Amino acid sequence: QALRQPMNVAFMMHLATASGWVDFERACSALSAASLHVLYADHRGNTGYATTGTPVQRANNKHDASLPVRGDGRSDWQETKKSKSKLRNSKLPQRHYGIELCDGGRLLDMAARMSGDNIVIDIEHHMPQQRIVVSESLQPAIDSIRQAATIDMKCQQAVKALADITGYDRILVYRLTHDGSGSVITETAVDGMPSILGLHYPATAITKQARNHYCRNLVHFIVDIDDESIPVTPLANDACPAIDLGVSELMASSPAHLAYLRSMGISAKLSVAIIVEGQLWGLLACQHRSPMLVNPEVRSAAKMIGQFLGLSINELERARDRVEQEQSKWVHDKIMVELAKGEQIENSLDAIANIARTALDFDSVICWAGNKYSVIGESLTLNEFLPLLDVIQKLKTDKIYATSQLSTLLPTAVEHADRVAGILVLPLSRQSHDYLLF
Repeated sequence: QALRQPMNVAFMMHLATASGWVDFERACSALSAASLHVLYADHRGNTGYATTGTPVQRANNKHDASLPVRGDGRSDWQETKKSKSKLRNSKLPQRHYGIELCDGGRLLDMAARMSGDNIVIDIEHHMPQQRIVVSESLQPAIDSIRQAATIDMKCQQAVKALADITGYDRILVYRLTHDGSGSVITETAVDGMPSILGLHYPATAITKQARNHYCRNLVHFIVDIDDESIPVTPLANDACPAIDLGVSELMASSPAHLAYLRSMGISAKLSVAIIVEGQLWGLLACQHRSPMLVNPEVRSAAKMIGQFLGLSINELERARDRVEQEQSKWVHDKIMVELAKGEQIENSLDAIANIARTALDFDSVICWAGNKYSVIGESLTLNEFLPLLDVIQKLKTDKIYATSQLSTLLPTAVEHADRVAGILVLPLSRQSHDYLLF
């Protein structure tokens, strides 16, 4: 009977004509029939679900709405408990677009998320004019990312898609390295916008706290860096502990970050996390020189592009890892064959180096075996190597060791960083202190 209501008949029509996840989610958010689980699947292999309406709950916890009760006022309907339980069991926000809270009032978009035992609700003015941009651009964007053959090409397609969907002045991909530093690897910008492609930034550019925040909340945006922030002050008692607003997309940015954007001439931004294997791989960053607001549907589309880009990068990196593992096994077997010939290892160093070059990119090779020093290529002198050998032996490890910053292991290494800046150490045996260094 509920589905026969006019609004819910419209839901069925919208659902039948949905061209992707965003349309599906929008249709389900408009359905008032409670507790229907609507499943989503498309021909591209994507799946999902949405729970409709607001499940009801009696005020008396003994009655869970499965049986009728006497209408004596002691078990009136309430909705809080069921909705809260539904939110806690889902990492996804519960979104509702274009709803009217007051008769004749302005339409609003709402998103509810759990923060501990609290519900954080983001409320924004509805902007229906951007809907067509999302529906027409999202699926082609995902297809272009999927079809791209390399990580760089996938990032370029993602940047192009976000430029079409959002309209920001500059869109870029910022890739993090293992030490927290990063660089701009892909960029598109309107005329007159200075390029920052290829620039490198230290680990302090995105703090550890910010990196953790992006892993929890994939989207962060600033409409106007000069807009006044409104503090949220908790009640000063144990019954109302401080609320973690990290789940909210409307959370204000730190003054330091705002000053950084101001120094770049940026007034508005939208950042989407690229997550690979549960870690922050990088950011899709959208920047604008004047204040700019995009609605939740556009941000959801940007988030989906970021998520799909992360999945695609993960797929390529796993394929690359498999190839590298096969190469490593081949190199290992070949080197073992060379060592099994019984010759002194320093006499086989040229052959070992040639084998290793099929899998490694290096400038020189050092061999320390039987207290003898051998080298191929421009590398360290014996006097420069001996302090490094002492440090390596103190590591007390029989496993492969690698660093791209040798000076962190041996501070005096800065004196010859023009020849050796990083090393890969391969112990030759568990008992001896013999090593191959690339």
